[in-house]
Amino acid sequence: MAKKKNTARKQAPESTPDTAPESHEHGDSRIFDDPTIQQTVTEDPLFVFLKKWWRQLVGVAVTVFVVMYARDAFRETYVTNMQRAADIFAGVRISFAELETLEEDRTEKAQAVKEAQAALGDAPTKEQEEALTKAKDELQQAQVDYDKSYEQFQNSIVALADERTPYKELGTLYAGLHDLRNGDLTAAEQKLMSLEWQGTQQIEPAVQFIGELATVALARGYLDNDETLSKGKSLLENVAENGSYAHISALTTLSLITSDGEEKAALEKRLASFSLDNPEQGELLETLMGRVQG
Repeated sequence: MAKKKNTARKQAPESTPDTAPESHEHGDSRIFDDPTIQQTVTEDPLFVFLKKWWRQLVGVAVTVFVVMYARDAFRETYVTNMQRAADIFAGVRISFAELETLEEDRTEKAQAVKEAQAALGDAPTKEQEEALTKAKDELQQAQVDYDKSYEQFQNSIVALADERTPYKELGTLYAGLHDLRNGDLTAAEQKLMSLEWQGTQQIEPAVQFIGELATVALARGYLDNDETLSKGKSLLENVAENGSYAHISALTTLSLITSDGEEKAALEKRLASFSLDNPEQGELLETLMGRVQG
């Protein structure tokens, strides 16, 4: 009798914790148990250095990042502040020029009122009275326009006082120039003389340039009054002798006001010496020399 074949499929043995294959993660975690890798980590100078100093390196990297970020932020803030100051200064220049025009207009309107009043006579006509009323209205409007522009000018000057160099010095310069233009020599002197450009401390070129311009401007204001004439000449001679930027302007003014023989001889000597040190200004200096000698 033939044996009956056992067709039952053999079952695979069940996996047990002892016989189960190692997980992929467990195999990866033991990669550093490889003797070759361990030897590399132990002997390679780079790995040794990183293992020993990694905390310090991380600290240095963070510090460098913070410094670079702070530097960029400071630079951005600086540029923004300087742009704001430049915009304010542009407003100062516009108002300064506008005030001169408005002052001339106000003066003309005031003169028109005087003329209209003088034309009334003992028996003014209706047309004359209307002309006077119109002149007064125009003068009032001119005053309003001037006051508005002056307020803008003053606000800009105050704003510049809080800005960086050289804009705060430029604000002081224009404020002093405005006082000079209006004949307030005392106020102008207080502002312009505060712009120091000589001394033992090192001064930025921009500040020295502004200070020299302020000194020349104040000196010219002094020249309009006999009582302060000598003071004006003294300031001009100082700038001509020690200045680096406005000395040509000072020499030009001195050539226009010098009339005494002794003063002319001293100015000629100074011009000759200046010409030797600044040959590029030769043509201008020849003109000034001819004016002094003429």
